[in-house]
Amino acid sequence: MVNTDGTVYVEYEVRNTYENVITSDTLYLYSTTTGINGPVLSSTTQNEALLPGPIIPDGNGGVLATWTVSPASGPVPLYPCAVLSGLQLDPCLPMTVQHFRSNSTRNPMNFEAHGRVANPQTS
Repeated sequence: MVNTDGTVYVEYEVRNTYENVITSDTLYLYSTTTGINGPVLSSTTQNEALLPGPIIPDGNGGVLATWTVSPASGPVPLYPCAVLSGLQLDPCLPMTVQHFRSNSTRNPMNFEAHGRVANPQTS
């Protein structure tokens, strides 16, 4: 992805395996300003792959980087993200759609964030 300032961003993964088991996996964010010394987006030793995802501008000169955490076996993959502004890397709020419901205001969604249900009318 090329940001508005001309900086190029690419996610890349370094995976180690032994006998078809992922022993470690690290996901990095390369940019033309940081080079290969860019920040680590995520790392794991839990037999799961960290697959690069889309990178988009955040509207403030930084980028929003996403990836997939895909277990070798087991539950459905997770889709975390991080915001990079300058050299500061901040995780995004983990948010998943818990359930859909209809109500009188026509707002059909509730979200679960950090283990609590957020009501869109009061949050």
